Amino acid sequence: MLPVAAIALGFVGVMLVLNPMQEASVFNLAVLVGLAGAVLGGGTKVSIRRMRSSEEPAQRVVFYFALFASVLSVIPAVLYWQPLDAVAYGWLMLLGAFATLAQLLLTAAYGYAPAGQGVGFG
Repeated sequence: MLPVAAIALGFVGVMLVLNPMQEASVFNLAVLVGLAGAVLGGGTKVSIRRMRSSEEPAQRVVFYFALFASVLSVIPAVLYWQPLDAVAYGWLMLLGAFATLAQLLLTAAYGYAPAGQGVGFG
């Protein structure tokens, strides 16, 4: 119960610092979107670290990470899709290859680093 209370108190402090009501009675949704992104990013790192500590191969972790990210990206992609030319598809493939390589290396590193080290650069 104490860790949950500490996390809740930490979020209250973050909300006080971020101040989503920056102008009188105007709610700034971008502040909460940024906070949600940080929480989800942290959750992802913890999940990857736990899967790596259970001797899951890095390739399997990256495959499922990419699978779920792709499934979640379908809705906005369908809603806002713009046609791409051949050059853009080439850059997209190159970006995908480098992103996959980076995710494989990062996932492998999470298996070697202790819990409190190496996370600040992700």
